[in-house]
Amino acid sequence: MKKFWIVVAVLLLAAANATSADLYKVTASSPLDHQRVAALGGEPVVRLLDGYLVLIEPSSSANLVESGLEFRLVANNIERADLALDNRKDRANASKYRLLFEESGLRLYDVDRLIIASQAETGVPDLRPLPESSVSLRVEETTLRAEEMLAEVAIAGAPLDSLIGLISQDSLQANLLTLQAFGTRVAGTAPNITSRNWIRDKLISYGYTSVVYDSFTASVSGGTKMCYNVLATQTGTVHPNHFVIVGAHRDAVTGSPGADDNGSGTIAVLEIARVLKNIPTELTMIYALYDAEEYGLYGSAHHAAELNARGDSLVYMLNMDMIAHFQNTADANLYHGSNTEFSSLWITLADSLVGITGHLAGSSSGSDHYPYSQYGYPVTFAAEYIFSTVYHSVRDSSSYMNFPYMTKLVKGCLATGYTVAQTAGPRPSLAMELSSAAPIMVQPDGSTSFNVTITSAYDGTVVPGSARLHYALDGAAFVDVPLTLVGGNVYTAVFPELTCGSDLQYYLSVDEVVSGTFSFPDLAHPYQAVVGTSMTVAFEDNFETNKGWTVTGNAVDGQWSRGVPVGLGERGDPRYDYDGSGSCFLTDNVYGNSDVDDGTTYLISPTLDLSAGNAQVSYAVWFSNNFGAAPYEDVFKVWISEDNGSVWNQADAVGPVTDAGGGWYVRTFWVGDWVTPSSQVRLRFEAADLGSGSVVEAAVDAIAVRRFDCAPPSCCTGATGNVNLSALDNPDLSDLAMLISYLTLTERPELPCADEANVNQIGPLTPDLSDLSLMIAYLTQTPRPELPACP
Repeated sequence: MKKFWIVVAVLLLAAANATSADLYKVTASSPLDHQRVAALGGEPVVRLLDGYLVLIEPSSSANLVESGLEFRLVANNIERADLALDNRKDRANASKYRLLFEESGLRLYDVDRLIIASQAETGVPDLRPLPESSVSLRVEETTLRAEEMLAEVAIAGAPLDSLIGLISQDSLQANLLTLQAFGTRVAGTAPNITSRNWIRDKLISYGYTSVVYDSFTASVSGGTKMCYNVLATQTGTVHPNHFVIVGAHRDAVTGSPGADDNGSGTIAVLEIARVLKNIPTELTMIYALYDAEEYGLYGSAHHAAELNARGDSLVYMLNMDMIAHFQNTADANLYHGSNTEFSSLWITLADSLVGITGHLAGSSSGSDHYPYSQYGYPVTFAAEYIFSTVYHSVRDSSSYMNFPYMTKLVKGCLATGYTVAQTAGPRPSLAMELSSAAPIMVQPDGSTSFNVTITSAYDGTVVPGSARLHYALDGAAFVDVPLTLVGGNVYTAVFPELTCGSDLQYYLSVDEVVSGTFSFPDLAHPYQAVVGTSMTVAFEDNFETNKGWTVTGNAVDGQWSRGVPVGLGERGDPRYDYDGSGSCFLTDNVYGNSDVDDGTTYLISPTLDLSAGNAQVSYAVWFSNNFGAAPYEDVFKVWISEDNGSVWNQADAVGPVTDAGGGWYVRTFWVGDWVTPSSQVRLRFEAADLGSGSVVEAAVDAIAVRRFDCAPPSCCTGATGNVNLSALDNPDLSDLAMLISYLTLTERPELPCADEANVNQIGPLTPDLSDLSLMIAYLTQTPRPELPACP
């Protein structure tokens, strides 16, 4: 699966400093929309199917209008600490508390924080406060369609009808009765611990060698309890670092046998784990039995936060909760996040295999899929269609369960989880590596070439003949030419004849049989070059030594400094320099605080003599301005002066949106486009933090000022004097005769090569009497004078 992720850390408001804000629903339908949400200056508190609920202070509300996002006001004058999510799966709370927002099974209330806190002291709470963890703005670029997964599993997977036939209703019923017999499984109680051990032993008996207790603490009936998820892992055969979770909560409420809620989901996970133990899957399967769900999704929230913090690749989370109420026969609800493909897959499989009609039911905050959905992971919450009439009561026992119906739902979940784990891994891909640095100067005569190696990742296969070089001159449209396969996986890229003096952009592309086209580098940052015959370096600095740069500005903190980056990239700062030499110039260089604060800092070059002609400036820049509080309006600027800094002209800018998310990029501009080339040229790099609380991180490296010439190539064959370019390398009388004719006749003969006829290589290329004198001396004197070599 090819994915593009945008992950934005949202700083939470401390309760002690809580302030009132307005609550908006903000729609986000594209990666750019999610970036705009991050720039609003508010706090996203809940992720929705098509956007977010965002708290925004009235002073920042104008940002909504300017953002271009679709939004609507939900409520005024709200404090974060008074917001609570429904901790029940039914709508019983909707008539008891102030309901601010409802989307399918997701309900957000405005309730005094003291009431919310008191509920946690007296048993299973009706409501749970908003999580303290951050909301991630995570976006998928592409995903497999349900029909694609079905086609792939039909080719490469086990037959689904045979696979689901291994699900045993007798096994489900027997295990449910055993689990129910342990007594009420309230988190932290003896029946809970006893059932935990039984679940572990069951998984071990199925052959799982990686079964662990994942411990955490939870607030249960006014006390802090040690609680335990039970996790079993079956390593994937192809993509072991990409995961599918099949999960359910194993705890119950006080006084209830917890049969349907959620013995049904617990036993379903065990049964799927039993069946798949000896069935290989390409992705790693994690079977998760969560604790303390009834008190606020503690177990799943703990596991999701750990997984997200590690940066693990979770492809899919399938949750089962209440799947066996006796009034159900042939329908099921499928709650989901913004990605519905996996839930649609469930609907297709369950209908075709077991005759269950699935219904996309929207979002829900009432079960263990929810914490994963808030991190942006694809989720499905499979649930019974007709809600239990014995929910959270002493009657929630096996007597009110429909085991044939439950068996069908478990089969649908098995088929879905297996299909995803067998087909939804990383797509085949290709990578390109240049044999040397990308050319920064290309000869106009078509002689410049370089080699590139195309390698496979995840069994990627090159479409024959698809590797191409794309180039564009002076901002025109890109034109492409094929690469030549020279052996193995090595290709040669050859530039055609080009107009000398042109600015050149270029990139490479290749098609993969399954995944389509890959471009190197990405299309937003193609390689930069100039078409020319020769290059002279007027100035170059990789900042490993002090070459006379000065730092000025009024920033309170974060002034430019030279050194090896010490940050770890946690705040958008660079973790390393651009060219690998070690040092660069960056704003401040302090771990955890290497940003500009409250003002501007300037990095000014030494004086450069660029009077010999036009030159191109290139530099590598790092600029990040999407962390901290909005507005994210700061811009990195580059200035140039022709008079030693008396007057500055802006030559380049980065941000406030483009390339403002960190990463090293090379930028170029021509000196003559902004100033008259002189002996008093200086460069100035400006980083500023003028917003209220945004984090501005900047760095520069690999500064180079180069002149590119377009002199025609020499036509010399060796030493000068071979005027008529005869077969002989050395001058003879025929060369002397042509030179005399050229200098004496009114109608001069055309010289084959003026470079050769300029015998003494002095002055202009046109021959004169001094050249004739040297030619005569060469042919008559002993020893002969030495003729200068032709360039």
